[in-house]
Amino acid sequence: MNKVVSERRPLTCIVAPAGYGKTTILGQLTERWPRTAFVRLDETDNDPTILLTDLFDAIDMVEPLDPEVRRLLSSPALMTGFRAPARFTQQLSRLEQPVVLCLDDVHLVEDQSARDWLGWILDRLPQQLHVVLVARRDPGIAVSRHLAAGTLLELATRDLALTPPETQELARLSGVDLSLAEARALTTRTEGWPLAAHLLVRTGRAGATAAWDAELSVQGTGITRYLRSELFERLDQETREWLLRASVLETLSGPACDAALATEGSLRRLRELEGQNQLLLPLDEQHTTYRFHALYREFLAAELEAHLPGEHARVLTRASAWAMEQRDVHAAVRLAHHSGDMDLLALQVERALPSVFWRGGMAAVQEWLYWFDRDGVRDRYPVIAAMNAWSEALMGETIQAGRWLALAERAVDQEGPAGRSENGRAWLLATRAMLMPAGLDGHRRDMAALATLDSLPPALAGQLWMARAVGPLLEGRNEEADRLAVEGLEVTEAIGATPAIIVLLAVRATIAMARGDLAAARVLVERAAAVSSAAQIDAYISSGLHLAISARVAIADGRLDAARAHLAAVNRMRPFATAAIGWLSVLTRIHAIRAAIQLREPATARTLLGEALEIQRSRPDVGVLADELATLRPLVEGLRTTEPGPWTLTAAELRLLAYLPTHLTFREIAERMHLSPHTIKTQAMSIYGKLEVTSRREAIERAVEVGLLDASVLHQAGGSALVA
Repeated sequence: MNKVVSERRPLTCIVAPAGYGKTTILGQLTERWPRTAFVRLDETDNDPTILLTDLFDAIDMVEPLDPEVRRLLSSPALMTGFRAPARFTQQLSRLEQPVVLCLDDVHLVEDQSARDWLGWILDRLPQQLHVVLVARRDPGIAVSRHLAAGTLLELATRDLALTPPETQELARLSGVDLSLAEARALTTRTEGWPLAAHLLVRTGRAGATAAWDAELSVQGTGITRYLRSELFERLDQETREWLLRASVLETLSGPACDAALATEGSLRRLRELEGQNQLLLPLDEQHTTYRFHALYREFLAAELEAHLPGEHARVLTRASAWAMEQRDVHAAVRLAHHSGDMDLLALQVERALPSVFWRGGMAAVQEWLYWFDRDGVRDRYPVIAAMNAWSEALMGETIQAGRWLALAERAVDQEGPAGRSENGRAWLLATRAMLMPAGLDGHRRDMAALATLDSLPPALAGQLWMARAVGPLLEGRNEEADRLAVEGLEVTEAIGATPAIIVLLAVRATIAMARGDLAAARVLVERAAAVSSAAQIDAYISSGLHLAISARVAIADGRLDAARAHLAAVNRMRPFATAAIGWLSVLTRIHAIRAAIQLREPATARTLLGEALEIQRSRPDVGVLADELATLRPLVEGLRTTEPGPWTLTAAELRLLAYLPTHLTFREIAERMHLSPHTIKTQAMSIYGKLEVTSRREAIERAVEVGLLDASVLHQAGGSALVA
């Protein structure tokens, strides 16, 4: 164990197939190092925010961490760059005593954003933290600093393979005495594979060379024969069938098995099977949760398909329904996906998406929705297509939002799953009413059509009330807009539709500013800020409007530093404030332009005006906002010319800026952003010029200074250097 955990090498990576004792090593680590945090990763950790939350919670069990940092971890990666892992790393630097963090099944993390976040942390490990990564294959996590510095300990299959003396000891512990020559022969036959050696010893053929050859021939069929004859077939028929169906589940508990297998007494059965050494591994000290050994589960899965065809999908369907009842929405969706039933998957995603999306789970949401992006599926689910359009719009992806909106329109016109067409039409109309691709005229048509529907899904309440209030606002009917916003707030606050609450408060604040009621505007934006922060969605574009108004309020109060901070926050959101939700993006910029003029930031005002006019060209029907832009244009163009500065960074440059503090090279950043390396290099040079710096490190420091990047990105442990 001292070899696995070393002060000289703070990062250990263990990569080997099943049956090589990786989990055993982690168990021994826990005994050797009491301050060990353990995380078994799964598919949900492909959401970067869930990954960091799991890491936080594990370490927090060993040494309490700042709960405020945990809140920040829910900010979506694509919106905030590397702010969350930077804050997390900064928090780890304050650990009072050494902690060993073990991450098992790291190969299951396949999302690039999640890998990038984990790579960020590993390249900045504080002195008090040692991390052990365990995987069945190369996890694909970049650890450039440790590779360069020689501070990475790598253990592969060859390092975990048994030696003859170790094989001899393994046999002795199983009650079999082997001579060293026999142990050497067994080690040769198994190539040091601990599981194979263990199983062969248990067959009682430890000294029979010919038997070993038979057992290990034909790519492991001997192992399969052993699992069948020595474990599976020793059970009665009823237990065998129960075991086959249970093998569908990754994690087994009494309630989960009872629900998924439509039976009773599963916990008692699990404990009995554990006692019979049916390769069931307990996952907790109370022995209430289990998993199968990976090879045994693979064997059972093959037997299930051969003897009980169709049962795999039926078990997953029941398991998904049970998980949703337990409000484990991630598990419910994942199980529905594995079942292969697209109708069930669509239903579970529709149920799960609103709560997950508004808690910052952007990566999970996008993964779920894009499961439907394939031939024969896209046009079947209008609700999913409309959700996808809304998701893409909030990320500023105008083209993709339009594509999914068109798919939703096509799906509504076709015959979908029974009883779902009315929901699909409602989602389409409400989403289109918010995005306004056809301007105010289209908005009016969609709102009129919504009024004819017999019932509306409760999950749509937030979007509906935003759409109801925004129409009159853009038409200049402020009193009606304010009244509808007040009514909408009563409904949305009752059901917890947080984004709608924030936007409706900002709409009311806009109206208060228009009538000169600064006191009312101040109260409204303060409420919006509190709601946004408490709900952990302060990085969404829905918060941009109240931040821009907050800058104007702070200026009126004489708090210029606070005003600049608010304006910096708006500036960071600009890449996502596009024509996808044109009216919101333009209105946000109008308030920000007025604040920039008052702060005597002409370069900022010009940049914001140029972007607002560009959005207006693609979304010309923005009502009274067009008149406000026409009023602001000569004011901004008449401002004294200044040199380019940090506020003149384009939306594309701001996207790139978020990647600069990472370990990624320009070529790797280009791959993440789907651009050419030449484009990235050109944008980087432009960023350097506008920030008046000459290097990547200086650009990061300057961006932090002016508020374009969070200060936590400057945290460096052990003198690690940024990639130039």
